[in-house]
Amino acid sequence: MDIIIVGAGQVGSSLAKNLQTDHNVSLIDTDPEKLSNLQNKYDIKTICGSGAHPHILAEAGAADADMLIAVSNNDEVNIVACQIAYSLFKTPTKMARLRNKSYGRYPQIFDKDHIPIDLIINPAELVTTRLVRLVEHPGSFQVVDFANGRMQMAGVSIHPKSPLIGMKLREFRAELPDIDARIVAIYRHRQAVIVTPDITFKARDDVFFISEGDHLQTIILEFQPTQTQVKKIFIAGGGHIGTSLAKTLESNFSTKLIERDLHHCHKAAEVLSETIVLAGDAADTDLLEAEGIDDTDLFCAVTNDDEANIMSAMLAKRMGAKSTIALVNSMSYATLIDDGHTIDRALSPQRITIGVILTYLRKGDMVNIYSLYNGTCEALEAVAHGDEESSGLVGRAIGQLHLPSSTIIGAIVKNNQPMIAHDDIVIERGDRIILCISNPKDVKSVEKIFQVSPTFL
Repeated sequence: MDIIIVGAGQVGSSLAKNLQTDHNVSLIDTDPEKLSNLQNKYDIKTICGSGAHPHILAEAGAADADMLIAVSNNDEVNIVACQIAYSLFKTPTKMARLRNKSYGRYPQIFDKDHIPIDLIINPAELVTTRLVRLVEHPGSFQVVDFANGRMQMAGVSIHPKSPLIGMKLREFRAELPDIDARIVAIYRHRQAVIVTPDITFKARDDVFFISEGDHLQTIILEFQPTQTQVKKIFIAGGGHIGTSLAKTLESNFSTKLIERDLHHCHKAAEVLSETIVLAGDAADTDLLEAEGIDDTDLFCAVTNDDEANIMSAMLAKRMGAKSTIALVNSMSYATLIDDGHTIDRALSPQRITIGVILTYLRKGDMVNIYSLYNGTCEALEAVAHGDEESSGLVGRAIGQLHLPSSTIIGAIVKNNQPMIAHDDIVIERGDRIILCISNPKDVKSVEKIFQVSPTFL
């Protein structure tokens, strides 16, 4: 596939790195030095200029491109790039990252008769959804939705006081007889281990499981028995994400928001009705102490500054906040602090955005793709197509499938009804399969399983 990427920022560069092995990638940016460095590292074509200029898109090969992904830091450049790709070059698939929420109020302008964009990505909305899930499920370090939100996969560490310690996986269901759930991955000392019925849970294992959303917190408490519900939340950052998060949470939680920019502070105060909005610095110890940081259940640092987020979250933790989350745009920072020792959870908008884009690029009919556990694990939802002859899935029971040892099917959606996967369930055409792959090297093998033979009609 021939793919043009507009914007060589963190998302664009990461996409180029991920896609260059299997696709012909052209990368457009206005920074020649950045492009030179990337061209020396990856097998890509680089073009210096604006992605909103027709001759630059033409030089990038837009006439033959299968897809354009516009992820520059300018919404308008991304929009114009998609419009030109369609109007002049008839590029089949066009994606754009749009950060300004005002565009979301007028979805009718982004159709084939006006501005034809096939996928619009709003990082603030995606991140807010992930943050809300973490607030709703204290004790988890990652929660993602499947089956239109009816099934959820959660990552949780086993607390030393958990009743599950020393228990074999085959005994897990007996601990929760009225709840159906499935363990899909286990990490021990940050390394994936093969999940078998006889594996024994150990303290500080990191476990991913899937269940219906209504049961999630009950299961988390088995792993984290000392965890308590979140009531008081402190949000550092009054930009799009901070304000959106506070707006979503303020009716059910006691929320405070701190923002040092007076303009953003006033804008947040106009939008929020039940949140206390403070003008100040989240690293001001006197202010944090005066506002009861030691009585805060969750501190969320969601400014646009990675260093400020990391430092304020560490400070809040030291001053008594029970749990902390830091928004980290730089993937190197996210990797550095994902150990959970200084900050409980790090969230990367770049990883989330890339996961959404990869959903459109993967072979097979992918519904959702999530990068988990610092990028070393992947969870996906895909549709089974074909018949018993053309498909490696259809007509076979889950227990009969030849999947890599790192891959576990966690749930299935049949006739729009989600259910936990068990070995005797037979996969039918049109079923949506939800699975977890703890070894990234096995992703391509799993993709092939979801492809039907070329002769299938």
